[in-house]
Amino acid sequence: MGAGPGDGRTPARTLLEAKIRERNMTLEEFAEYAETFARENGETGTISARHLQRLIASPIGQPVASRPATRRLLERIFGAPFAELLGPAGLSLAAAGEFAEFEASAAALARQIATTSRVDVETIQLLADQIRDPRGGSIADSVRPPCSEHSGSMRSTSSRSSPTPPTVRLGERSRPS
Repeated sequence: MGAGPGDGRTPARTLLEAKIRERNMTLEEFAEYAETFARENGETGTISARHLQRLIASPIGQPVASRPATRRLLERIFGAPFAELLGPAGLSLAAAGEFAEFEASAAALARQIATTSRVDVETIQLLADQIRDPRGGSIADSVRPPCSEHSGSMRSTSSRSSPTPPTVRLGERSRPS
């Protein structure tokens, strides 16, 4: 679909460019072909070699200014939706959409991982204190740090003599007395 091995061309960026290359046509030749096709098939759309260059060079996924008649003409010639023709070569519109969804999901996961690297034992304890056990008690009693050195450091931030740290709402910080 793109450049063949050893032919010296860069790979096709868009499906439109790939389909024109499959026909072994230059952009000028294809513009002439499209004009003939439109005339023979009652289409009103036209396209110039310069407009084809703009379409092929446009950023993938970005809307491109093109007359509806030109969009219909290209859709009829290639049998594919205009948005798909301007999408990446080798991917259907559905596959390109799935890839974009995957990228968004991966970015969200990366943000979550970056956020969790800033969570310390005190933050976890504060969250645990906010969760109530269905039996009426605090789940915090069952979610204590496993070693005594962390428990001791948390107790020291509390002004109470009790080993349970004060309850703090999310977004607030406990203040030593």
